[in-house]
Amino acid sequence: MAAMKVPFSPSGDCAPPSIAGETGSVEDTPEAVYARREDVLLRPVAGEQILVPVRHHVADMRAIFALTGVGAAVWELLDGMRPLDGILSAIVERFDVGSTEAWNDLRAFIGQLREAGLVERRG
Repeated sequence: MAAMKVPFSPSGDCAPPSIAGETGSVEDTPEAVYARREDVLLRPVAGEQILVPVRHHVADMRAIFALTGVGAAVWELLDGMRPLDGILSAIVERFDVGSTEAWNDLRAFIGQLREAGLVERRG
């Protein structure tokens, strides 16, 4: 199966201009490590993967993300042990994207996940 070029985006097949053109708003190094928060569920809905944060037994509807393509792959790689450069390598290998573009998009995407309270930095 041929790899497709897919920019990072929490939803849709292409990143919005504010993400695609950013150099990354997260002050992270390639050695930074992030983990998915335990109170966030990933559920398949209508062909998409939906992140649903469940806090105090109630879904936080303001922080729901629909993940497709690269975004879903990144989410699965956020295991709390793998540094961002390991995630970057896996994405560059799996998808048709250059490392500079992938790094910028990865940093922007991690920033969005952090702002929504869906991930936490572990290292």
